[in-house]
Amino acid sequence: MSFILPSKYQIVEDLPIPSDSSVKIEVVEPYTVATLQFSGRWTPEAPDGQTKRLLEMLHNDKDVKLTADESKVEPKIARYNPPWTLPFLRTNEVMIPVNFTNSEA
Repeated sequence: MSFILPSKYQIVEDLPIPSDSSVKIEVVEPYTVATLQFSGRWTPEAPDGQTKRLLEMLHNDKDVKLTADESKVEPKIARYNPPWTLPFLRTNEVMIPVNFTNSEA
């Protein structure tokens, strides 16, 4: 599980110190992702179909290129709602790292 902190934390030393020693702070370099939003209850299998759908969409976009071979793509899943949110009201996203091939992007 990961959390994205607000942009006011530009320097690692400014981050709040975790109260639990099992929580680690990791700096991730910025990167671009293609996302596909979907609703519903999250299960380990739920993102598979959405990942396949997003990959199909990316194949049709000549201005976007995957950053890794398709067989090595490791999508990230974002879930935004608490567990008591009704499934049809939940917001989830599947994210795949990409590069733009179009110089205008």
